[in-house]
Amino acid sequence: MRLIVPQLSFAGYLGLAVGQTWRYGAEAVQVPQRRTLMLIDLEQVARPEHQKDIERWLDTVRPTGELDPTWNTTMTPAEQG
Repeated sequence: MRLIVPQLSFAGYLGLAVGQTWRYGAEAVQVPQRRTLMLIDLEQVARPEHQKDIERWLDTVRPTGELDPTWNTTMTPAEQG
């Protein structure tokens, strides 16, 4: 007997990580900015073959998740609240 478990692609995992916060967290104050910052950070370290998937999500979330110019990206998560 074998157990076959379907595996998601990078785009699939990224969709799981970002999709629900995009749909259900848009009304929250910090969720859009933190999600956008996460995608920007991920884009800087991701493999070249994953760049387009990240860019697609950034293009999708940016209209509701534009970065506030006063947002301090140098603060630690504990300091950001």
